[in-house]
Formats: sequence, C-alpha cells, structure tokens
Amino acid sequence: MIHLSTSLYRRLQCELQARTQRLGVPEKVIQCRFQTADRYWRVLQKRVCNYRFASPQTEIVFFKTCKPLFTAEILYHNYAYCALLFQPVQTREALSFWTREKERLQVFIRRNQGFYDYLTEGEGHLDHLYFLREHLTGTSFASAKVYDNDPRALTNKDPFVATLLALEKYQAFADACLSQLGGPV
Repeated sequence: MIHLSTSLYRRLQCELQARTQRLGVPEKVIQCRFQTADRYWRVLQKRVCNYRFASPQTEIVFFKTCKPLFTAEILYHNYAYCALLFQPVQTREALSFWTREKERLQVFIRRNQGFYDYLTEGEGHLDHLYFLREHLTGTSFASAKVYDNDPRALTNKDPFVATLLALEKYQAFADACLSQLGGPV
C-alpha cells in the first residue's frame, strides 16, 4: 500500500503541475486541482478500505505519512479556493484579509500544541493510538471531513497531519497573495 500510495502521489503531483500550466484563471486552476486531488484520494481510499496491512507499523507509516499527503492537497485547494472567492476587492481590506489568513497555521498549531510537539519532536510512543484504524473513536469519525466518510480509511490523527500540511502550503499561498498586493510577507 505504501508503494502504491507513493506511485499515485508522484502521478498526482505531475498532473497537478500540468493542470497549473494549462489553465490561466486562478480560481479555475484551483478548482481543477482540487478535483484532481480528490480523484486520486478516492482511488487510494477505495483500495485502503479493505486492505490488510502486513504489520501495525506499516499501517502507522501509511496513515501518518502517506494518506495525509493526498488529503492535504484537497484541504489546501479548498482553503485557497474559498479565500479567492471571499477576498475583499479593496486593496486595504485585501491586505488585512491575507494577513489574517496567513495566521491560520499559527492558530492551528497553538490550538493543537501538544500533538504538534509530539509530531515535530519525532515522538512515536502513541502512534498506535493515533494512526491505527482499530483505535478510531466515534468522536474522530463524527468530526471527519467529507472526503473521510469511510472509517475504514481514517484514524484518530491523520486528519491533523493533513491539516498541518495543508496550512503550511496555504501560508505560502497567502504570502504570495500579500506580495502581489504589495504588502509585507
């Protein structure tokens, strides 16, 4: 499964790059890239739902590092698309808007500081609770995103990793938007 996800992710990145070069309007590019990322995740999700990993460690690696790459692409494109739709027209308000948007990553980290520290410090002693499907709680499933509608492809913390990756990418997007407006980056 890890080999398949790595191969699919490479193909996804190539297709996303091709879509960026073909379309000109930013909203259309993002919309198309969102659909592409969602399509690739659906292919992988269908495979993982009934997949039996060779070991708990292999399952942990998949849900901690592989799956979040796909779902982070979906989240990132959703954040970017919504921001472009709702950004103010006036430059002053747009500068303020993108400055606030740029802070989303730091707000997320502060709200989830304990788990963020666990991830960034390379901890692993709780990975079995966080990244094995057998430990999925009802609370985690109830708050799952629409693309995570099947508990057989969800763990307690893989959505957090995806959100972190998406917000890191989104922060760079907000920086670029600020820069285009002549604001501080």
